[in-house]
Amino acid sequence: IEHYTTHLIRSGEVEQAITIYKGYSERHPESLEALYNIIDGERYLERRDSMMFYTNLAISFNPENPDLYMRRGFYWSELGAMDRAIDDYGLAMKHAPTDSVRSTVMGTIGDLYHQQGDSKKAYKYYRKALKIFDRNVAVLNNYAYYLCEQGGDLDKAYEMSVKACELEPSNATYLDTKGWILYRLGRYEE
Repeated sequence: IEHYTTHLIRSGEVEQAITIYKGYSERHPESLEALYNIIDGERYLERRDSMMFYTNLAISFNPENPDLYMRRGFYWSELGAMDRAIDDYGLAMKHAPTDSVRSTVMGTIGDLYHQQGDSKKAYKYYRKALKIFDRNVAVLNNYAYYLCEQGGDLDKAYEMSVKACELEPSNATYLDTKGWILYRLGRYEE
């Protein structure tokens, strides 16, 4: 099945591949891989109702899988349902197996609050994320950038930006944030 559906997908026959995965999933409802393939295919075809149906089905068979809650939270955020997204990321947090995953979940919740314009809650979640795992480069960068943009503590923003750049020195996004903070600090030559 895997080889044939891969061939179909590469040939542009996504619909046919999804049909095969759905048939397999009916016979093997516990197959998380088949459900992931259906979910990804439905998302690619922009069939959100079906995508959500199969995501919910996958969760019903795998209620302790944080990735499924994060996926559903991401889908909710794409639909603009931020409260539902935050709820799902909260469920992911309950099942997160490592500090880095917990930190990622907290950082994502912070990003969702930032998208809603609630900087106070966003910063609270960024701080929580960094307390759990202080090497979370995405959180270090986003927190630093938003502090800079909103006229917050530029020295704190610079410290976080430097750390993000030390952890990933060739990441252009993180270098850009550092440059912008230096500009806002008036350190033009740097």
